[in-house]
Amino acid sequence: MEKAASIYEAHHVLNGEHPVEWANVLRGLATVQDAMGNLEDCADSYTEALELLGGACGKDHLDYGEVSLNLSCIELRLNQLDDALEACKEAQRVFELIGEGCEPQLASALMNTAVVYKKRNKNNRAFSLLVQACEVYKQHTGEDTVEYALCTYNLAMVLGSMQRLREAAPLFQRCASIYERSTPEGRDHPQAKAARHYLSLCGDVAEAENDPRHTAEPPPSYSAPPPLSVDDETQVEGAADVAADVAAAAAAVALPAEVPGAAGPPSYEEASSSPTI
Repeated sequence: MEKAASIYEAHHVLNGEHPVEWANVLRGLATVQDAMGNLEDCADSYTEALELLGGACGKDHLDYGEVSLNLSCIELRLNQLDDALEACKEAQRVFELIGEGCEPQLASALMNTAVVYKKRNKNNRAFSLLVQACEVYKQHTGEDTVEYALCTYNLAMVLGSMQRLREAAPLFQRCASIYERSTPEGRDHPQAKAARHYLSLCGDVAEAENDPRHTAEPPPSYSAPPPLSVDDETQVEGAADVAADVAAAAAAVALPAEVPGAAGPPSYEEASSSPTI
């Protein structure tokens, strides 16, 4: 891939032609750089692709939104929060403008924006965005997808940080169950293990999928975000230490979604290879 990119770059520099094709090569290169852990080079590749696409296709084009979303993931992992927030907002703007057909990408942009706010300890704002993202995923991808599971996981992490553990626990349960059913790794999937771990920290919610307490009562639904303030938040009595453990882990376990590049070799799976809150 590096060799192919170098050859194509030489052609691009000499002729100044085919900016979209070169942008697609850069997108493929960025996925390889990400897999190799070269995050700064990956961000540079996405940034260059974004500039090319903005000039050739315009900043309202779908590809521009998708690359902005990918770039936001990398910038989050580099802890470049200002840049990540800008990229998230650009992606959200494009997907909202295009509308029909872009709902899953819009949900991913909302989730990534929530990750930024969570990292800045703005839990109420993160909560509101994650509720919106969960609802969009639920309506347009279904409730048995890893994208939806990842969003419920992030929402549970935010609720844990707010010490709302009775609401967080069934969301961790749902996330773990979806990953176990929907991925080849099953219970060994890292995200399933993480969800089970934080479920155990929540205390009095049983783990087993066939437990009547889980099958009889579904996880909470947040179809409309309730207004929240620090003064009004409900805290679970005696759960401060557990909530602190969940909150302390938030910087390492909330995975922003990522859209694979449109060209080049197949990209890695969105949830399993992306970063976390």
